[in-house]
Amino acid sequence: MYMTLSHIVDSIVEIMLFLSLPLSFIFRHRARRQQARVTAIRVKGIRTRGIINARYTGRFHWYLAFSYADQGREYMRRQSISRTAYDKIREGAAVDVAYIPENPQEAVLVDIDMWPFARSLAMIFILLSIAFIISVIGGGFLLLMLQFGRPW
Repeated sequence: MYMTLSHIVDSIVEIMLFLSLPLSFIFRHRARRQQARVTAIRVKGIRTRGIINARYTGRFHWYLAFSYADQGREYMRRQSISRTAYDKIREGAAVDVAYIPENPQEAVLVDIDMWPFARSLAMIFILLSIAFIISVIGGGFLLLMLQFGRPW
């Protein structure tokens, strides 16, 4: 069978379209806002009341912003959390917050199941897809070299 350059380009385009289908499921962005009133937020051992705003922005991205009143001031923190932590917060679980008063942006959530490898999992899939596309293109060039003359 004689393969022309247009056949090779068509197959590469079909493969890229096939690979873009799972990527669209990974990176779809449907924003859902949920608000859960927390029974207690512990700040350096002191119990206070606060509001948790959890937002789902994609398959692997669950962001959490908490605010609480401390002597008339409000502090916000946005942090990536796992689906289980999101579900616990929606059920009204107490959140233990380690808070540094000098810099409110350095506040961290503790005792919540974090999911740090979720983004790296998506990145591994992207890199494998890119490697597959590069190998297909390289195989196409190898076929062209085999058809039109061997350089070795």
